[in-house]
Amino acid sequence: MKMAKTVLAGLLILFGSPPFATAQTNDEKRTVEFYNGWIGRWEGQLHPTSTQPFSPLSPEEATEAAASPGTPFAFSITADSAKVYTKAKDGSWSEVKAGNFHLLTAATNAILFAMTADLNTSTKTGGWVETWNFTITHKERDSLDVVWTRAVNNFTHSSDYNQKIENGYDTGRFFPSVMVK
Repeated sequence: MKMAKTVLAGLLILFGSPPFATAQTNDEKRTVEFYNGWIGRWEGQLHPTSTQPFSPLSPEEATEAAASPGTPFAFSITADSAKVYTKAKDGSWSEVKAGNFHLLTAATNAILFAMTADLNTSTKTGGWVETWNFTITHKERDSLDVVWTRAVNNFTHSSDYNQKIENGYDTGRFFPSVMVK
């Protein structure tokens, strides 16, 4: 028996502990619940913060925007894909940046991100790069705290162009939901 424990200890040192051991503390059980807690549909409202560096909004506009109902977003996450939706005034949902979002997870945290661009500078609408990043953490098993950052660089425009660079971030809480079309 002592030999078996020694071999097991050596294997654990060599290969690390198994990800889901059978004898778990309450904290370990709670963490395991979060590992599988990304699959499904999540909905929430994102609100601009009143102190955004590089914001195109004045401090007064940012404060007013932060008090607004927020912008409705939804995430649809499966084992194979991650999609992001925005909600129109008529209540319909539209996928944004279709096929461009990727999800990276580590226990209770995740990054849902997309980067798109039109690098063709020979057209009137080309010459831009846009990045969306949702930094997500489980507040509880059935809620997510979300920080959304967006950066756009219209790199073909001169530095005095009003919308050469647009940056901002919003925050909110998301909850499980069912897809309604």
